[in-house]
Amino acid sequence: MARSEFMAKSISRLTLLHCDGTTGNAKTARAITDGKRHERYSPKERDLLTKAMVEYYGYADHIYIHEELAI
Repeated sequence: MARSEFMAKSISRLTLLHCDGTTGNAKTARAITDGKRHERYSPKERDLLTKAMVEYYGYADHIYIHEELAI
């Protein structure tokens, strides 16, 4: 798994934890990495994503990701 995919999955999990009980507001990893979708988000969805990203960056310094290329 690439570093960006790992980060997106982690943030996606946090959106599910922080949503108001409706999974429709939680974001998938693909929705997080696809910047074109962000402009269509409601203010509530943007706040949820921002909250998840802030929480992730609070502990991201303690995560070490080592990527290897399979040959």
